[in-house]
Amino acid sequence: MLGRKVPGSGVLSAAAVGMDRGRTGERLHAALAGLQELHFLRDKQRAMVHWALTLNREEPEISKHETVSTEELRLEATLTLLKQQLVRHLNNSFDESM
Repeated sequence: MLGRKVPGSGVLSAAAVGMDRGRTGERLHAALAGLQELHFLRDKQRAMVHWALTLNREEPEISKHETVSTEELRLEATLTLLKQQLVRHLNNSFDESM
């Protein structure tokens, strides 16, 4: 019985092969869609990490600017005090000469 040919078995076999190819094609398309989704998610994650790292880098720059601003304010206050001392000194010198 195993060695006998069953009528129509060749057609059935071709149909089965066609169905298998169809299923294989569907699986390949599903796998490709899954890979594309993984690539999309990887790129999205990469963008989020880049944004977070950029955010952390900007904070020290802001504090540097704040430090520079504080330093500038301190220097301006010192300069103002020196100007006031100079004016007082000149006024005293002018008053003494008269």
